[in-house]
Amino acid sequence: MRTEWVVLADANRARVFARVGNAGWQDIRDLTRTTHNEIIDGREVRLPAGMQKLKDVLGGGTDASKDFLGRLARDLRAARKSGEFDALVLVAPSDVLVQLQGGLDSATRRKLVATAVDDLVGLPVRDARREIARRF
Repeated sequence: MRTEWVVLADANRARVFARVGNAGWQDIRDLTRTTHNEIIDGREVRLPAGMQKLKDVLGGGTDASKDFLGRLARDLRAARKSGEFDALVLVAPSDVLVQLQGGLDSATRRKLVATAVDDLVGLPVRDARREIARRF
């Protein structure tokens, strides 16, 4: 039977829902960004709000949300390689969707059957299942 995954994501969290055949959607994974810190020269540093200029002066910084989305893309690639899903749907705000799709390899992108620009990651499980069933 065909296994479908729907990934609800934002820059800080991703939730994966799956169904096999026509069964109901199940919440199978919940990933969160470990911190709201920045990575500077390979070290995790907490920058106070409004200190973006400090990061620019120090150089070498990367946005922790980009690291999180890169990790999510790698996790999806690994799941595809191990045959965990046959079809993939991504639902995220537009900037997150662009970053996430850009991190997928071509074989995983071929499993992508739909995308939607929306932020559903914070919905309670019951509401998320209902919304996924309605849309996909």
